Amino acid sequence: MTFPRSLMWRATCALLLARPCGAAPSQEASVEWGAWKLLLPIDHPEGSAEIAPEHSPEEELRRMKPGGPGPDLERVHKGKGGHDVRWFELEPGRGPSSSPTHPVIQFANHFPAGLAPAGLTDNAAAYLYRTIQTDEATRVFVTLGSDDGCRVWFNGKLVLDINQPRGVNPKDDSLELDLVPGVNHFLVKVANGGGAWGYQMMADEGLSSEARQSLQPAINAAIDRGVDYLMKTQQRDGSWGYHMDPYRNGQTALSLYALLKSGVKPDHQVIRRGLSFLRQSPPRRTYSMACQLLALSSTNNPSDDEWIEQLVEELQDWQRGDFAYPMGEPDLSCTQYGALGYWIASKHDVRVSKRAWTDLARSVLKYQNKDGGFCYRPGNQTTGSMTVAGLTVIAVCRQYFGEDGFPKQWRKALETAQEEGLQWLADNFSATENPAPDDASRKRWKYYYLYGIERLAALLEVDSFGRHDWYWEGAEHLVAAQGEEGNWATIYRESEPNTAFALLFLNRATATVSGPGASS
Repeated sequence: MTFPRSLMWRATCALLLARPCGAAPSQEASVEWGAWKLLLPIDHPEGSAEIAPEHSPEEELRRMKPGGPGPDLERVHKGKGGHDVRWFELEPGRGPSSSPTHPVIQFANHFPAGLAPAGLTDNAAAYLYRTIQTDEATRVFVTLGSDDGCRVWFNGKLVLDINQPRGVNPKDDSLELDLVPGVNHFLVKVANGGGAWGYQMMADEGLSSEARQSLQPAINAAIDRGVDYLMKTQQRDGSWGYHMDPYRNGQTALSLYALLKSGVKPDHQVIRRGLSFLRQSPPRRTYSMACQLLALSSTNNPSDDEWIEQLVEELQDWQRGDFAYPMGEPDLSCTQYGALGYWIASKHDVRVSKRAWTDLARSVLKYQNKDGGFCYRPGNQTTGSMTVAGLTVIAVCRQYFGEDGFPKQWRKALETAQEEGLQWLADNFSATENPAPDDASRKRWKYYYLYGIERLAALLEVDSFGRHDWYWEGAEHLVAAQGEEGNWATIYRESEPNTAFALLFLNRATATVSGPGASS
């Protein structure tokens, strides 16, 4: 069957996800970025563990309202080690700039005159301040990174709160600043636990059409190398070995799906051997089941329809409203893969009961947190990967029911959940890591999250989340992150699943039922 999709819903998604159309400062508004003022070192015993404790510069936030006088730059503050410290200009005489971009600021290299950094950089905080002046209201976009955590205030209001140890990556965080005519105030606080200590900010201009054209050959080459890697890691029995014990069919099905979406023909010996392995034993886990259904659907072989129907019948037996492994406690990750299984069923006219769809849609609501994002299990913290998972479940259910067919008692709740989830994603989007409060989740589940981004964007038919062009930002990162062997990995390794996820992203695998792929 073809999913019904109302024009109203498509318009709503486009409105929610389109990049804000702020005026380009270089063309419509004159914007001047003042020189950086620096205040350091301030004693911060919490180091990189906690950014929140306030220090004396934050007492003056009330002075940083639009048009306000800004901080008292002559005030003497009590610094680390009992030293008196004052604001000073980072680069005297530099003057205002038309761009916010500045080289990385290593605070140890910019201590006040007469004060050596030795012994004063650990468990310390630095403050940066600059003005932004414009002759008319306009919107600007910036990206920034810090070592370690940071807080940013714009016109006296907190707009960024990062509480984690990390190195400086100027694309880690992004901000949308709505400037008012006159003087605007920008204040930054950067905490340090130990070691390097720095900050960098850049203009966020996105990738130009010329940059996209130059990136495309590298994307194609990355896909080819990733395909070669997966082919080389197939075992003699046709399988891929990652997590073979608990998920016998999982990685094999995921690898086949990625290869098929990369343009490998269904009659290629690698595909035929992999399918033969899958036929020997049915999947026993929700992840494996969904990946196998995705792979089978991508062969476009009508003779596999009966096989797909059998698998979907088994999947329905595992549902408890939401999905578990199928043993154990349900979670949103398993639930999104159960939803993807039902999505494949709809593409092949395999019946899934209306009650099953309704229960699926209803159950996803319990995973949404008050901030609008979604979590792995109720009560857990919000992450990017789980927010994408929750929004995917909603999108699949709404496509199945259509606007008029969706159960009325849940329609408004699902619409609100989708709107709030999309807003969280627009505010927290990253193409370089999985937005999450802990370092392990940010790094380990990055590729899983990126494939989720691709899948959600395809389901909603959008090119951007907020102001982020998800594909080109993600593709630029993936091309740079590919390993020498053609694989993608993290410090946790897991090269086979991560390579499959990266290929699915680069090929925009969800965009069509049988996408031709970007590689031959």
